[in-house]
Amino acid sequence: MNQATATPAPALKLRTWCYAYPPRHYEISGCSCGNHDTTWSEFERHIWCQKCEKDFIPEHAGVFDGPIAIQTAAMLGLCFDRFNLQTQKLERFDLDQLAYVNEQGKLIEDLTAPAPAAEPT
Repeated sequence: MNQATATPAPALKLRTWCYAYPPRHYEISGCSCGNHDTTWSEFERHIWCQKCEKDFIPEHAGVFDGPIAIQTAAMLGLCFDRFNLQTQKLERFDLDQLAYVNEQGKLIEDLTAPAPAAEPT
């Protein structure tokens, strides 16, 4: 008998940080149930709906769907500070350096640095 085998779902990668503001601040779409008061999921690229008690991938990523004019976004009140879930500390986004810095202003992550080359497969 030929039985179809189920393809295992890919493992979800745990998030190491989340933005300091909720998803709706960045105009990320809400849950299909109509709830727009969502929060960051513990999994990367997912949002959590408290009403449905489920993680989901939003239909659109709001301001993250396209190029972001950082200075303009800041003038409009968008904040890209993030909360590090491992250290339990806020990492401030420094507009002058285009980088994340810690409480002392020390560089954590430079967003202008080129991405590392991909590993050959």
